[in-house]
Formats: sequence, structure tokens, C-alpha cells
Amino acid sequence: MRVKGYVNPKDIEFAFLEEMGQISVIPKPGHRAVRPSDLNLTPPYAGIPAILVQDGEIQDNVLRLLKIDREWLWMKLTASGVTRDLLANVSLALLDANGNIHIDWNNDPTQGAHQPQANNLRNQIKQSLKKDRSLQEPEFADDYLRPFK
Repeated sequence: MRVKGYVNPKDIEFAFLEEMGQISVIPKPGHRAVRPSDLNLTPPYAGIPAILVQDGEIQDNVLRLLKIDREWLWMKLTASGVTRDLLANVSLALLDANGNIHIDWNNDPTQGAHQPQANNLRNQIKQSLKKDRSLQEPEFADDYLRPFK
């Protein structure tokens, strides 16, 4: 029950062990989390953000669905510090329900990009081992990955 945030069993009204092995907890009324409705508050609609840029590429199909043109997008991106030269370094650019743009910068230009040569496990392990600076011999990866004969 601690995983659900309750350290004292006295705070629990009911606890159920679900079929998949998870525990569901219903706390006593005085120990449940405060919700905005408890305080007569109505939070603004958050919605699901729209992906305008993914892995450095403008998502034209999303722009069409939202009836947004590239000129408007570039105005918003520029205001957020994204230039045409830096677009490749944007992992995600999201548009929220309030019209705000949120930028997730990609510090590794290959992160998230499709890399056909890295799709198999052998190449992924090899690249990982080569990046390890403690290994002086990158050929070690070949020896390690070569199947026994």
C-alpha cells in the first residue's frame, strides 16, 4: 500500500488485489487526495497537445488538420528560439490547448531519428560498447558478439 502513497493502514477504507496482481486502494474520506472540485475550482481544459515538429521535421498533416500555416508556425518557433538552422535539433514541438508552443530540444542529433543500421541488436550493442570510453579496443564488440563455433 506504500506504493499507492499510504504508509498507515489505518488510512485505508478498502484495498483490493486485482487479477493482474496490482493493488487498488480506496482511502478513508479524510485521507484521500484533495481534488479541485473539493475546493470549488474548475481547472482549465488541458487537452492532448498536437505534435507540430517531430525529430526536426514539420508535421504538415497536423498543420492541415489544425488549419495552421507554416508562416504562423515559424513565427511561434522563432519566438521560442528555434531558427531554421536549429530545427533539426528539435525533438518535439507541441501545441497545447491554450495555443502555447512547448519545445523539447534534442541534444543528440541521432536520438529518436530513424537509423536503419541500428535496428538490429548486434549494431545497437556494438555502438553502445564503442561509446564506452573505458574500452580501448572497439573490436572487442565483434569478439563478444561473434557466435561460438
